Amino acid sequence: MTQNKSAISSIGVLFLTALLAVSSSGCKQFVQTVSYFRYRHEYDKAALEYCREVYNAFLHKDSSAIEKQIAKPVAEKHDIKAEAEKAFAFLDGEIDKDRTFEEINDLKSWSQFHNIDSIDYTNNYTAGWSIEDVVTDKGTVYDIDMRICFAYKQNEDNVGIMDIAVVQRDDDYEKEDSKVRIGEFIECLSPCKLPSEYTEMPDREAFSLSVREAYADNMLCALGKGDSEWLYGQFRNSMKNDELKAKVSDVFQFIGGSATGYSSVYNQFATKRVNYGTIEQMTDEMIIYDVIGANGNVYQIEYKITYFDDDSPEKIGINYFAVNRVGGYDSSFDHIIMDSIKIGGNDDTGSA
Repeated sequence: MTQNKSAISSIGVLFLTALLAVSSSGCKQFVQTVSYFRYRHEYDKAALEYCREVYNAFLHKDSSAIEKQIAKPVAEKHDIKAEAEKAFAFLDGEIDKDRTFEEINDLKSWSQFHNIDSIDYTNNYTAGWSIEDVVTDKGTVYDIDMRICFAYKQNEDNVGIMDIAVVQRDDDYEKEDSKVRIGEFIECLSPCKLPSEYTEMPDREAFSLSVREAYADNMLCALGKGDSEWLYGQFRNSMKNDELKAKVSDVFQFIGGSATGYSSVYNQFATKRVNYGTIEQMTDEMIIYDVIGANGNVYQIEYKITYFDDDSPEKIGINYFAVNRVGGYDSSFDHIIMDSIKIGGNDDTGSA
């Protein structure tokens, strides 16, 4: 069964990751790596149960069962039972009642599109999951996509399925008549509070996730304080001049002076070189989602940073920073960018 193979594969990846950590950075990093990925495994198991409940609800056309799985803020805005009945009717026939959930051909995580606080999965975590190859007695194939909030440190009421989309396979996904939706993905359900004080950066022998977490906390703290001086100081020395100071000032004016909350921190790409437990080179490409400006607008902040580089110390610092004002999501569930301010990133030096 595909979902069982996926689970075995997932466990294998986690084990391999842990072994790599032992070989490169010692027993301390091994323990931290296992702890870090353990929550992902728990959320995968929870996703399996959510998918099972949804599949059985469609199988038996049980709108009450759907209603029980929906996150409270979504249920308060929608008539879930009515939307579920509409979704059941969207199918052109009956789902084979002799085909159990375990016999589904494909069950997978299709996106960690909103990987909330990827630094700490125990705080907030949201991901998309799909039940694929749901077949009716007419032979029509459907996919059932859902976005699930597994953990939300600010408000446990937010935990649950946010939306379910039933999509007819091989139809144009962009066409409204090819799909039907239950609920909605609510952006920034309950904003996370910004840190009020700066965090001391860990030493270079620390686990790399600790470095990333501390720096992200400081970035969030600076946004909350409207601290343009701190942000200016984080750029590469080669970029620092009066023009950069003006651009950093523009960033804070763009968000209304400061930020009041956020929902997610996501590590998009990273490189790291470790020698006997000491980090010699480490870079990150980070995204902070749903930053709420003091002006009430919502922003997505991206930055590329080199924390350490023994071979090229001149590269240490931020070489790219962007603030994007966003408004909703497109059909791929990516933020729609309305306008932006961007600093650096045009070449390896980070110059504008």
